[in-house]
Amino acid sequence: MKQQWHLAIAVGTTVLAMVARTATAQNVSACPDASSCAQVTLTAPSDTKKPGDTVTVGLQFNQGPAGTGPGGIGNIAALALTIQEQNGGTATPLTLADCTLNGDGLPNAVQPDPSLSNFRVVVENACCGGGRTHCLCACPGDPSPSPADNFINLVVYGPNPLPTPGTGVEIPTLPSSGATGQLLSINLTVDPAATANVTLHILNQVTDPPPAPQYTALLSVGDKVAVDQTCLPLAVPGTAPCAAGGSTSQVVFTDATVAVTAVAPCCGDSDGSGMISTSEATNAVIGLIQRDPTKNPAAAVDGVITTASATKVVLNLVQRMCNPC
Repeated sequence: MKQQWHLAIAVGTTVLAMVARTATAQNVSACPDASSCAQVTLTAPSDTKKPGDTVTVGLQFNQGPAGTGPGGIGNIAALALTIQEQNGGTATPLTLADCTLNGDGLPNAVQPDPSLSNFRVVVENACCGGGRTHCLCACPGDPSPSPADNFINLVVYGPNPLPTPGTGVEIPTLPSSGATGQLLSINLTVDPAATANVTLHILNQVTDPPPAPQYTALLSVGDKVAVDQTCLPLAVPGTAPCAAGGSTSQVVFTDATVAVTAVAPCCGDSDGSGMISTSEATNAVIGLIQRDPTKNPAAAVDGVITTASATKVVLNLVQRMCNPC
């Protein structure tokens, strides 16, 4: 058995942590009726992106039906999940578009909806500090990820700021969708090596039985009275969500797909900048005259800089184009 990371909710606050619990794989049934469950949905634009483009994906959340008590699937106050990148033709097809950290340590690429103003949003694997060997960003003073993670660990909880321990506080429930139609949005950059569509998948107990991949988490939700509501029967305190035999998910998950198409590199673009410089065009011409493809390897066709390819490099420069050889 391996350890499954999931949400721990402290009574009295919605402080949560990614904590390790030993989990045994169980068959968890999908929610039988979406209207009776909470819903977590990823969204992506319908247009096709190419390497280097920025794409904005959204995270939507909708509460389940309200019950008669203060807790339950209709009063979810905390959410933890991993968004995993799948396919794309490369190990990490999408990266955070802006890793600059705000005052709360949240990368600027992640934009919470205004309705989350009294919630804390955390990207658990944003930086590689504290001995961490994997992360998303090259944060100041920390080692750079090599490669960057192909998953995003997100935690949302309230209130923000947290109250002083021992004081009375009203735990807020998560808003459904929010003013922008999203709980939050994430700006991602398509990696230059990406060649195919990228699936953004919410790791969950129904389709991804534990153990989850290393450093990731299966989705879990907790209500405002600190009870994990991910599955029925409810988890016994101190055990992982959905660990009981015959568990049924109380959350419906919907993945998203970012449409990506590969593009041929610019003829002569030896530094991969997406545009041709004067020196690259000059080197292509020199390589043609001297029959030396090392002058500009990106201008070579089958190892030779031809008159046609050198001409295309010059035209790419003059016309500010990015046509292949």
